[in-house]
Amino acid sequence: MNLIDKYVSEVSRRLWKKNRKDIEKELKSTLEDMLEEKVGEREATEEDVVELLKEFGRPKEIASSYNTPDKYLIGPKVFDMYTMVLKIVLAVVITLTILGSGVSLAFSQGDNIFVELLLIIPKIFSAAVGAFGGVTLIFALIEHFTDEEIDIKDEDWDPRDLPKAVEEYDRVNIMGLIFKIIIIIFALVLLNFYPDKIPVFYQSGGDWIFVSALNMEALSKFLPYLNILWITSIILNFVILVQGKWDLKTKVGDILLSIFSVVILVVMITGPDIINLKGLEATNPELAQDLNPVFSILGSMTKVFFGILIAIIFFDIIKKCYKIIGVGV
Repeated sequence: MNLIDKYVSEVSRRLWKKNRKDIEKELKSTLEDMLEEKVGEREATEEDVVELLKEFGRPKEIASSYNTPDKYLIGPKVFDMYTMVLKIVLAVVITLTILGSGVSLAFSQGDNIFVELLLIIPKIFSAAVGAFGGVTLIFALIEHFTDEEIDIKDEDWDPRDLPKAVEEYDRVNIMGLIFKIIIIIFALVLLNFYPDKIPVFYQSGGDWIFVSALNMEALSKFLPYLNILWITSIILNFVILVQGKWDLKTKVGDILLSIFSVVILVVMITGPDIINLKGLEATNPELAQDLNPVFSILGSMTKVFFGILIAIIFFDIIKKCYKIIGVGV
């Protein structure tokens, strides 16, 4: 990976996403033309490229010239300091939350240790979201109400110190990962603490009534594996967020989790129905008899849905493996 590619990548990661690809091509073409004009017919050396990039300007300055000020919350003039402070604050907050929860757990008199351990996850997430929001708000105010640039680097920057270029496939969709973490935490809390609150609604005598839809006996068999999958996925997504990019380890980890999810779905399809009336049959046999056709259809639809998920995940695994092999990570 040459210095021009690293330079373009460093500029690109600071750009508004809408025009990023076009700007990357334009910038790379401009730099290559300038280098060719600079060296003439002789072959360009690393020193020639370094000198050119220094003359052209620091990546944050170039990114700032392309961006429209009202298009971003955190701009180039505070971006480096923002990312550094955010990583430090998140690390401190998450560490203190884990330590505090550990101390609380050590002195807890509760009988269900697994439940108390599981509750640490939303505490960590809540603390991390609060820290992220606080740091982002502070730097957003600095960005929009001060003209002074906050920098953590020396003015005499060296292009040779630029980080490795991040390819399109390695870039992180931050909001997508955060949304995924939120959904997983919601599923963890719902299925572990409130599974009986997942209802099927029906109308009787003009009134809407809900009945618990899940087969608790079947859920108890599948839930430990789902918990392992989801907790591991949360950890992996946090690692990716901290790194700011995908690498070989996180890609392989993601593929392994996808394979594990396929295995779980296959077991759920071949195992007992996750949706049935066993719980209702014990308390209201007549109502269970009336709703049996509805729940039979729902059980079949659930397994069909799991089958569709398996197909989607399977093709996604193939696509990810192909990209790893084709791109060479």
